Amino acid sequence: MNIDKYQQLYLLNQTDISEMEKHYHYYSIIKNKTFDEVSALPIAKILKIPTYVLNPKMIFPYYRIGWRFYKINLNILHNIASDNMAVIAFGCNESSLVENLHKILATITKRKNRSPEYFEQLAEKIKAKVNINFAYGVTVFFLNNYSIENMTKIMTKQMLMITQKIRKLK
Repeated sequence: MNIDKYQQLYLLNQTDISEMEKHYHYYSIIKNKTFDEVSALPIAKILKIPTYVLNPKMIFPYYRIGWRFYKINLNILHNIASDNMAVIAFGCNESSLVENLHKILATITKRKNRSPEYFEQLAEKIKAKVNINFAYGVTVFFLNNYSIENMTKIMTKQMLMITQKIRKLK
């Protein structure tokens, strides 16, 4: 399941519609059919579709869209500061995290082109093509290990090391 479908299912789960309607909408999202096509199906067929369980897999620092491989910067010292802060802002709460999974992954992807247009284009590709288990696993890893407090400690330690090296050179 890609990120886009998972985001649609998450929003569906947050709505106040009846459980029966949720099943029809769920089926239409999973099978890529319109709600009208699905509502003509018998209820027995709708209820047979298994529910999706999020199962984050092992983290690899690469993902693939089409034939192209993209590298993820899991070390915050290799990201620029605005990228690290953007990830924290995108994942500030659960609904924001699910809504912005594709943007978080695009932010921590190593990219030469830093233009906003390329970022949006990459985020949309990720939303349509990348598996939710991979994206969720990487995002949770990044947010758990690099909270604002952890990032401050790591960056302070790095700055102290740089300062010591400069003093030795003098």
